[in-house]
Amino acid sequence: MTDDRTSHAEQARSRSHKDRKPDFTECDGQTFKRLIQAGLAWLERHQAAVNALNVYPVPDGDTGTNMLLTMQAAYAEIKDSPADNVGTMAQKVAKGALMGARGNSGVILSQIFRGLARSLDSVETFNAVQFASALREAAATAYKGVIKPVEGTILTVAREAAEAGVTAAASSEDLSYILDRVTSEARHSVTRTPSLLPVLAEAGVVDAGGQGLSLILEGMLRFMRGEPVTADSTLAATVDLRPLHPESEEGYGYDVQFIVHGENLNIEEIQRTILGMGNSALVVGDSQAVKVHVHVPDPGIPLGYGASLGSLSRVIVENMQEQYQEYILSQTRRPAASTETLGKIGTVVVASGQGLTKVFESLGASAVVPGGQTMNPALRTF
Repeated sequence: MTDDRTSHAEQARSRSHKDRKPDFTECDGQTFKRLIQAGLAWLERHQAAVNALNVYPVPDGDTGTNMLLTMQAAYAEIKDSPADNVGTMAQKVAKGALMGARGNSGVILSQIFRGLARSLDSVETFNAVQFASALREAAATAYKGVIKPVEGTILTVAREAAEAGVTAAASSEDLSYILDRVTSEARHSVTRTPSLLPVLAEAGVVDAGGQGLSLILEGMLRFMRGEPVTADSTLAATVDLRPLHPESEEGYGYDVQFIVHGENLNIEEIQRTILGMGNSALVVGDSQAVKVHVHVPDPGIPLGYGASLGSLSRVIVENMQEQYQEYILSQTRRPAASTETLGKIGTVVVASGQGLTKVFESLGASAVVPGGQTMNPALRTF
């Protein structure tokens, strides 16, 4: 189920955890590097599925790709680093993510890593309490980076997962248990996103960015458990195309991204100016380097403004209307889902209403049974 009640399986796992000695109580720089690598690998194996969920803020099917490129840039920064200091490693991850951030989801992901790094600054190794505190700072930093935060997105998933981490750290020193609780809450949070963001409910999908973050956490958890980081399920979505259309005759315009380098850059002033130019504005960084992301009808306006402040790098201009048309075409050409059973284990979900039915189908449920108002379907349904 998708409510806040803990399942019987989770309760049993929690009781089992309390009866054993913690296996993993500290994380150093090299272990943190492997966690990032595992999160990257798991996301990479589900990139296409995350792309298929992408209907907000623009249905252009690139959220999985943007998050993957951001994670690749973050890992490239630490790939050959011998640092054992986890604070040093986290700073490198944050730098790589910011410099390589792509799209809305990528920039927000970079801010999650930035908050994590800020909390772990100068820390040699982190324990459960420090990890939970870092997750909370990561979510808070991500919210601050978005000029107009929207619930039902990756922001909500980051915040609710962090809250679960803080609660878990109050009763356990085991980092693997903390990450298990964080990952579990991230999954639940993703399934709730359609109830917070109407466009998701209308299209019958969950938030793509939130799903991407959940997958990154799941990859890290699999590494901690010693499980292989290989794709073993599908997240393919069936998207209702009817609500997906541009709000204006001009279409979706352009996605403009760049980094401006200068001296004494005023982030708040840049935020106000960029916000007045278009939608989905994100402005993050410091007084010497600021990452800008915005959706505008004329890409020359933000680029000209950025150039007036300093030198530009990592300039990206994408025609979102073309991406939208390609995404719609890819959805209409997708083959019908196979009824063949692909594995030995199936998941049967009892759901109330068509909206939740679509959500669970998008998450790969083998079968969704209508529960009705009582959530107590007749035996013949099965």
